Parts: sequence; structure tokens; C-alpha cells
Amino acid sequence: LVFTPGTWYSLLLAVGNGGDFLAVLWDPAHPENRLLYREAIPSWQGLDWTFRIQANQGSILFDDFETIAFDSFR
Repeated sequence: LVFTPGTWYSLLLAVGNGGDFLAVLWDPAHPENRLLYREAIPSWQGLDWTFRIQANQGSILFDDFETIAFDSFR
């Protein structure tokens, strides 16, 4: 995925049952261009989490933010 200035991207962060963690970042105009990270973390208790997004130049604007709850995901 190559980032282009002035382009909107979508980001999904999800935590499922059994410690299943999923992160996906994509260009909605070209959904085949995406970054995907998935990991099973069996025990979330006692973990410290830091969420950080960095850019070499420019800025990041979160214009739309929504929290959605699902029973599960695949």
C-alpha cells in the first residue's frame, strides 16, 4: 500500500473472541490495495497497549470515527 497525499483511507481495528486481533488499512477506491495484520493473543489481561500512527510528512485527520460491536468475525 502506497499512501498518496489527499487520499482518504479506511482503518479497521477489531478484537474477537479468544484474543483474535485484526487490523486492516485500505484505500476505499482501490480495496485490493491494503495492509492486513492478524494475530491471536490468548490472554489480553495485564497487557499494556499503545496505539500510534506515524507519518513521515504531513498530518493525519480522523474525520469519521465509529465504534461497532460484533459477536464474532472471521
